[in-house]
Amino acid sequence: MDNAYDFGSQRLIRAIQTVEVLNIFFPALGYSLILDARHDGDEPPAILLAEAVGSAEARLRSFARLRPHFPLPAQLAIGPWFGSMRAFVELGVFDAIVERWRTLGYAEQERDASAALRRLEHLERRALRDIISGAASKALWERET
Repeated sequence: MDNAYDFGSQRLIRAIQTVEVLNIFFPALGYSLILDARHDGDEPPAILLAEAVGSAEARLRSFARLRPHFPLPAQLAIGPWFGSMRAFVELGVFDAIVERWRTLGYAEQERDASAALRRLEHLERRALRDIISGAASKALWERET
């Protein structure tokens, strides 16, 4: 971590620029942003938002459903994002995704990235609401009356 406001963004940006398949997971939200740069004449690269799974192996197996046109990836890079969605944008991670897809020749998929970002922002607001309201809390002990 470079400083208190940078949650490993530079390493994540480097991975976005170079890795073929990247799973960015958001532990507080229970979701993963999957960046799959594999493409061919029939299938473009994909930006997918999926519920988090319990392990890297489970995520690899999910590709049979998420990207059935392609074989399972030979490698899967995984990186957590512990910061806010605001930091995700301000630290350049979102722009790195858009730029990678432009580099691949699929700039029109910026709408997929934007839709995923809006959904993640919605999930973050809901999680914060649940924390404030107590809906995300569970009592460990209650006094007997």
